[in-house]
Amino acid sequence: MIKLIFITAIVLCSLVAKAQTSTSTATASTSTTKKDGKLASHNSVSVSNSDQAYSLRAEFNVDDYSKIKSVLEKNLERNYRTESANTIKWFKEENAQTAYSFILTGNKLKINVDKDLVSDATFEKLKGLGTKLSAIISAKRD
Repeated sequence: MIKLIFITAIVLCSLVAKAQTSTSTATASTSTTKKDGKLASHNSVSVSNSDQAYSLRAEFNVDDYSKIKSVLEKNLERNYRTESANTIKWFKEENAQTAYSFILTGNKLKINVDKDLVSDATFEKLKGLGTKLSAIISAKRD
C-alpha cells in the first residue's frame, strides 16, 4: 500500500512539473503627432515567448513597410511564400501543422512559431529575425 501511494505521488508530481510553463512578454509602443494634432505615426510591438510558442504582433508606420518586407524576403525561404492583394505570407508546415508563419499586411506584422515543430537552431534564427524587425519598428524617428 505504501508503494502504491509513493508511486502515485511521484506520478502526480511529474504531471504538475510538466504542466508548468514559462512565458515572457514584452510590449513597446511609440506615437508621434504633428503640431497640428494629426497623428503622424504609431508603432507598437508585442512579443510573447513561452515554452511552446513565440509570437510577435506589430503595427508600424507605413513608411517602414518596404524595409520590413525586404528583411523578411532576405531571411525567409521563397518557397514558403504566398502573396494575395496586400498580404504576403510565409508558412512552413510540419506534420500537417503550422511550424511558423509570418504575415505582412499593410502596416501590420504577425509572427507565430511553434517551438515543438521547429529545431532549436531554426527557432533561434526566427527569434533573431523577430528581434531585428522589432528594432526597425521601434526605432526613434525625428
